[in-house]
Formats: sequence, C-alpha cells, structure tokens
Amino acid sequence: MAINNKHKSMDFCAACGTSGCELELLFDAARTLDKYVELREALGPLLSILEVRAGLTRGMVTLLDRSTGVLKIEEAYGLSADEKKRGVYRLGEGLVGKVFESGEPLIVADLAREPRFLNRAKNRTPEDMAGLSYYCVPVRAGGDVIGTLSAERQTAENGASEQRIADRRLLENVAALISDSAKLRERILEEQFKIDRDGKNRAGYLRDTYSWIANPSSGASAAFNASGASGESAGGSIRAGSA
Repeated sequence: MAINNKHKSMDFCAACGTSGCELELLFDAARTLDKYVELREALGPLLSILEVRAGLTRGMVTLLDRSTGVLKIEEAYGLSADEKKRGVYRLGEGLVGKVFESGEPLIVADLAREPRFLNRAKNRTPEDMAGLSYYCVPVRAGGDVIGTLSAERQTAENGASEQRIADRRLLENVAALISDSAKLRERILEEQFKIDRDGKNRAGYLRDTYSWIANPSSGASAAFNASGASGESAGGSIRAGSA
C-alpha cells in the first residue's frame, strides 16, 4: 500500500476492520472532543490530529446554520479567519453542498480536475491541487445531516485505491465521533435548560410562599376579601336570628 510519509504504518485488526494505529487515533480524537466544553473549541485540535497523525491535510468541518439554511465553515485547518468567512455553501452547491444534500460520502481522485470544487477560500491553484485526493463525508445527528467533514491527501498511483478506501473509512469514523459529541452537548444543554426552568418555577413558588409567611396579614386580608359579601351576609343572618 502506498502511503503518505506522514501516515504511520498500520497493523490491521480483523476483529473491528480497522488498524491498530487507526484505533489509537480514534481514541485520541474522542478524548480531544471530550476535553473541551464547546464543540467549536475541539475541532481545531481534532483536525490537527488528522493532519499530523494520519496525513490528511486541509481538514474542514462545516455545520448547517439553521437561521439562514446555509452551510458555514465551523473550522478549517490552515485557513485564516477571512478565508473561513468565505466558506459559505448553499445546499447542493459544490462538493460540500452535494454531500450535505445527498447524505453520501464523496471521493475525488484528482481535485485539480474536479469542476464542482468551488475553491471558496480563493487560495488554491490547479498546480497546488494536482494529484490531490479529496474526501467529504456527512456529519449526522440522529437521522439528519447537520454538516460535513472533508480532507485531502497527496496520493501516489500505486495503491491509491486502497488508500482512498482507508481514508474514507477513517473520516467516517471521525465524523461519527463529532456527531456523538454534538448530540451529547445538546442533551447537556437541554438538561441544563430544564434545571434552570424548574429552578425558576420553584424559586417563584418559594418566593410567593415565604412572602405570605413573612407578611401573613396581607395574605389573610386577601383571603378574607376573596370571600366577599357572602361571609358578611352569613354573619348578618346569624346576628339577626339571635336577636
């Protein structure tokens, strides 16, 4: 198998269909995602692992902006802030938008020959992209696609097909980790919201209760006034009868 010189040799594990090196990388990726409170903060270190440990360069994560209905770059390894801002994709637009819309992974054997590649960052030339294999896989949450994960590799002709299959599998596993991390954070936020909401309801109840205890005359007065003239009429009739 021809591999990039940054990619470590892998000992294949028949039990799980992955290599020992890949399993170690996935464990480290999971630990990286768990280390940060915000998912956004974890994506840069995660993409760094893909580049340094797996030789997959220019890693990029896009997520759907539900308020606008477009995909935006959440993190892209090696891009400046301005270049990231230019990374906006409508559904079905370019390679990223196509993967998001279809929910299917995509492999491009030679990025320089791919007309659907939009080069939104405007920092690539055909010479730069010659011989680059490009991968893009969906990131899911439940049954819905919420974003994409993409990366590239300079691939030699010998063994390129096997390398592309291995790279796609690795990216799909990393995308699943991102998805699990996103879902966990969403559940935590929902629980926190529920706790805050219940806490506010209990606080309001306790405030009203202790307000009555601290000033019972006002509460008694209100209860008395609520009874209205019916209490007074009953008292009046009793007095009249006893006379």
